[in-house]
Amino acid sequence: MEWKSLSGSLLWAASIACAHGVPEPPFTTPLDRVPAESIQAYLPKLKFDHRDGAGDVQHLLVNCEQSCQLGPLVGIFPERRIEGNKTSSLAEGAGRIIAQIINYDKTTPYPALNLGANDTVYWAVDSVVRVNRDMSRGRSIFISTQAMRARRDSVAITHALRLFEHPDSVIKTSAARWVLDSLNYDEKGAPGGGGEGLIRWMRTMTTWANCKSGGCCRN
Repeated sequence: MEWKSLSGSLLWAASIACAHGVPEPPFTTPLDRVPAESIQAYLPKLKFDHRDGAGDVQHLLVNCEQSCQLGPLVGIFPERRIEGNKTSSLAEGAGRIIAQIINYDKTTPYPALNLGANDTVYWAVDSVVRVNRDMSRGRSIFISTQAMRARRDSVAITHALRLFEHPDSVIKTSAARWVLDSLNYDEKGAPGGGGEGLIRWMRTMTTWANCKSGGCCRN
């Protein structure tokens, strides 16, 4: 009986800890304008989930302007407490770091995500604003470990973020994935007609994570 009581207490404590979300940074300045030393001092507070099923490891696609090819092998792993984030945590101040991205290729970078060869990048989200019931928008920030170590003037790049609101979601775990986008369709000429018809699909690999309670972020 005592063991059952102890187990129940531990599970309750763990659920309370996760409910609070990712720890708040000790600064309010956006992460793309914070000194590298401040970010590095904050990172030990984070816990990234490398267990099977939590993250995703794939070869990212490159050279899709002509014909897509397999690029570097890259893993994305969620911060273990992202499902407890509140909208306000991603809307105000410095936002939150929600995932870790690791390039296992020692020679091939992936510049679209600020990822050098054999580099680790941290994916952060801030400036989230509600658009409608189903959608919010904000910023993705990709912070390079190599850039921080080299003390480069700029350690991060930013992209527009889409946050899909799922207020009725019952997901209670953290997850991150690679998603294949085929959103930009460019057709020149008439396929099968006279001249040189050209249909080109622009494919890119984007990041996805259930970055807050009732919401999923997609770069």
